[in-house]
Amino acid sequence: MRAMAPSLGTAAALFAHSSVAFCQTTVDTRMERDTVNARSRPGYEAAGIPLGSFQLQPSASLQTLVTDNLYARSDVKVWDVSVSVLPAIALQSQWKRHALGLTAEGAIDRHFSHGTEDNARYALGAEGRIDASAATRISADLSFARRVEGRGTTGDTLFGAKPIAYHQLSAGLSVDQDFSRTKISVQGRFDRYRYSDRQLGGVTIDLSPRNYEAVSGEFRVAQGLSPGVAAYTSLSYNHARYPAQAAGASRNSHGFAALGGLALGLNRLLQGEIGVGYLKQSFDNPLFPTISGLDYHAQLRWNPTRLTAISFGAGKSVQRSPLLAIAGVEQQTFTLAADHELLRNLNLRPAATYTISKYRGSPRRDHYGSVQLAVAWLLNDRVQINALVGHVLGRNSDPTQTARQFDQNRVTLGVTYRM
Repeated sequence: MRAMAPSLGTAAALFAHSSVAFCQTTVDTRMERDTVNARSRPGYEAAGIPLGSFQLQPSASLQTLVTDNLYARSDVKVWDVSVSVLPAIALQSQWKRHALGLTAEGAIDRHFSHGTEDNARYALGAEGRIDASAATRISADLSFARRVEGRGTTGDTLFGAKPIAYHQLSAGLSVDQDFSRTKISVQGRFDRYRYSDRQLGGVTIDLSPRNYEAVSGEFRVAQGLSPGVAAYTSLSYNHARYPAQAAGASRNSHGFAALGGLALGLNRLLQGEIGVGYLKQSFDNPLFPTISGLDYHAQLRWNPTRLTAISFGAGKSVQRSPLLAIAGVEQQTFTLAADHELLRNLNLRPAATYTISKYRGSPRRDHYGSVQLAVAWLLNDRVQINALVGHVLGRNSDPTQTARQFDQNRVTLGVTYRM
């Protein structure tokens, strides 16, 4: 869904890559498998556990994080070290036709000096695909998760209380139909968020007004123009509501987005898509201004060599606002990342992001940026070492929110065991 994207402080929602896959049917699949992200690495890949026609893939990670600004603020700047345990398990079918996958993952965070930041997260998911014919595929997914608003993000609105937690239920259904050089995709999605109350200074803070539901749908057509190039057009619609909002303070809305552009799968060198269009989000309450204007989306991957991949992303979306006096946030996000295979079992992954959030109906503007360098070192088919060094910053134009302007340095070291 392009408008009223379902999460706060995240990159703009991107279109499903149906037309990209359509283009890549003309690409030599041997070339596609010989890129840094897709290449097979014998001796360094977990085999999993066969269970009949399924494969079980359990894993567990232990991660340590050191930060010099735990709360992502300028007025209270403290160091801390945290340790996280991250178990995960996946069950995937090995059928020639159709597919079914189940996943479960968790995270338990414990801090050495600031126990109020301790938390637990989890996610359960299922996804499947029915191959009705060689040209018709029906896909569905369902997930339920407990998540936490990260410190310094748009949704982090309660300093002095435990990080804000919420439960997310998501479900989606899509149908893809091929007609020779034309591909049609129809999809629908439902997202529901329920926020947990918090204690601040001995007072219970009711966060139910942030509870949120959204229903969205998208119709997309991709037409092949030449080998590896397709033109696509997409029209999406969404309806969002806050079930626990106060009477007379409705932030419910509906909107649409129309995009058109090109999907590229010319060869291993350049793949992705780029499009421009128009979006509009209207609110039931006339006090909240309509958000409308230019929409755009780009997601490109360039493989200059077999050892290096460079990705660029840009997009615009409308996010829900955590503030009751503001209904929508117009957000633009830009990402640049690379993946370089220094050795067959050692990858370097630098990345940078920049996000601009405009609170419509208010002069407030938030700017977030990050740079990081991650390293993934495969010791063998069971053990992987991960390390990351990064810097995050946040700036805003509201003179009453100067404490929310921050710089934060983060160092992460972790080990993952896979079966």
